[in-house]
Amino acid sequence: MNWKLRKKSEALLAREQGPPKKVWGSALSVCLVYPNTYRAGMANLGFQAVYQIINEHPSFLCERAFLSASGGGAESAAGAAEATSLESRKPLGDFDIVAFSVSFENDYPHLLKMLDSAGLPLKSVDRDETHPLVMGGGVAFSLNPEPLADFIDLFILGEAEEMLPRFCDDYARARMSGQSRRTSLEQMQENLPGVYVPSLYRVNYLSDGTIAGVEPLEAGLPKRIRIDPVKTLDGFCTEEVISAQDSELAQMYLVEVNRGCPRRCAFCAAGHLYAPVRFRRFETLRPALDRGLARKKKIGLVGTAVSDHPDLKRICRYILEQGGQAGIGSLRADRMDQDLVGLLSASGIETVAIAPEAGSQRLREMLCKGLSEAQILRAAQCLLEGGIAQLRLYFMIGLPTEEEKDIDAIIDLVKQIQHQALSCTEGKKKFRRITLSINQFIPKPRTPFERCPLADIALAGLRLRKIQAAFGRDKSISVISDVPKWNYVQALLSLGDRRVGEVLLAAHRRGGNWSQALKAVNINADFYVYREKSADEMLPWEHIEIGRK
Repeated sequence: MNWKLRKKSEALLAREQGPPKKVWGSALSVCLVYPNTYRAGMANLGFQAVYQIINEHPSFLCERAFLSASGGGAESAAGAAEATSLESRKPLGDFDIVAFSVSFENDYPHLLKMLDSAGLPLKSVDRDETHPLVMGGGVAFSLNPEPLADFIDLFILGEAEEMLPRFCDDYARARMSGQSRRTSLEQMQENLPGVYVPSLYRVNYLSDGTIAGVEPLEAGLPKRIRIDPVKTLDGFCTEEVISAQDSELAQMYLVEVNRGCPRRCAFCAAGHLYAPVRFRRFETLRPALDRGLARKKKIGLVGTAVSDHPDLKRICRYILEQGGQAGIGSLRADRMDQDLVGLLSASGIETVAIAPEAGSQRLREMLCKGLSEAQILRAAQCLLEGGIAQLRLYFMIGLPTEEEKDIDAIIDLVKQIQHQALSCTEGKKKFRRITLSINQFIPKPRTPFERCPLADIALAGLRLRKIQAAFGRDKSISVISDVPKWNYVQALLSLGDRRVGEVLLAAHRRGGNWSQALKAVNINADFYVYREKSADEMLPWEHIEIGRK
C-alpha cells in the first residue's frame, strides 16, 4: 500500500471509537471481509457482532476489509486494492482465515473480485495448506449457499453467537495438533451444527436438470446440515461495537431489539429464517442503551419486528428520559397509535416508513400481510397529525397473480394517503413529502414463494413506469426503485444451485458483463429464474434444515 493510501486508512481508523486492536502475531488471524463499501459494512450490525465474537476469543485476532469506494476520500482506502486489511494493511493472503460476511446476493461478484485481487485461487479445489481458509456466513448464505459452493471452503450458517465460538475452539485445536485442512474440515462437518463444507458433498442431477439428491462423500458425515436458532437473546446483547464516523448510519448507535417476526409474511425470508420470534427484555437492553447514549445522542433500534416489541414504548421513553433520541426505520401500520407517534416525534424523527407491500386487499391477503386499507390510512393519519412530516411507503410489483388492476390499486392508495395528508395537516405543520419505494418481488428460499418464478422483468418495467408516470408531475410524491434488469441476476443468485457458480465466474472474468456471461456458459438461466418449480422437486437448499422451534 502506498503512503497516500496508508494515510487515508489511518485517518479512517482515527475517526472510529471502539475496542483496542489486538497485536498481530499474538493469535490466529482472521480477516473479516464485507464485500461492499466501508460505509455500508460498518452500518451492518451482524458484521460488527461477528468481529466482536472472533476478537473476544483468546486464540484469535480479527481485522476487517471492505470493497473500495469510488472517489478519493478516506473511505476509498478501506478496501485498497481489494486485498489488504484496514487495521494492519496486511494482504488477505497473510491471514489464517478470510471470512466473508454476506447479506445480499448482489455482493457475490464483489466476493470473487476481492479474492482475485488478493491473488487467491477463486475455487476451493485450487487452494491448499498454503492458502487461508476461505469462510462464508451471513443471511444470503444461510438462505442458499449453493451458488458459492465452489468458491467457499466452509460456511457457518444461521446465527453466529453460539456456533462461531465453537468453531474457533475446534479450529484452534486442529491447528495446534497439526491436522491437515481436509481432516479438520471433515471433523468440523461431523461435529458442529451449522457448519457446511460443500466440497464434502456431491449433488446428483436428473436428466431434466433438476436435483436428484445431495449426498456426503464420506461415511459419518451428516446427510442433512442442521441450523439451530439461538433459543434466547437475553444471554447477550448485539450492539454497535465500533462507532464509525464514516458509516452510513453514523449518527445512530445501533442496538438489536429482536430477531424473527410473529407475522410470517409469505414473501419475507427473514421472518422464516430467523423463526421463532425472540425479543430482548428491557432489562437486557438497558445497559446497551446506556452505553450507546454515552457515545451518541440517537439510538437506532434494529430488528425484524421492532413494532411488535412488547416494551417498545418503554424503550423509547427511557431513551428520551436520558436525553437521547430513538431511531426506528419502519413500523407496522396496525401498531401505530398516538402515544407511540408522540414518542417518535419527540425523538426528532421526521420520516417514518410503512410497508403496505401491495395496493389491493387481495394481494395483501395472499402475502399474509394482515393489513387492511383502513388500517394503513389510519396509520398515515396518526403519523401526520403527530407531526411526522414525511412518509415512506414500500410496495412490491411483480407479485404472483398480479394484474394491472393491482398496479392501479397502488396508485389509488397513494393518492388517498396524499389527500389525507393534505387535509389533516391544513393549518398545522406542513406535510412535506411521500416517497414511494417500488421494488420487484424476488422469490426467496425458505419462504412459501420459494417455488414461484420471477415475473417478467420487461412487464415489471412497464408497471414501474406506469406508477412513475402517475406521480411524475407531483412535487410532493417521489418514486424510487431498483433497476429491473438486475432483478434477474439477483433471482438467479438467490434461487440457483451449484451450476450457477459458473455463470458468476464467467461474469467476473468478463468484468461484470452478465449478458456476455450468460451467452458464454452452457447454462439456461431461465431454468432457475422464470420456471415454476413443482411441489415434488428438490430445491438446491433442501439438504440444509432450519431448526425452527
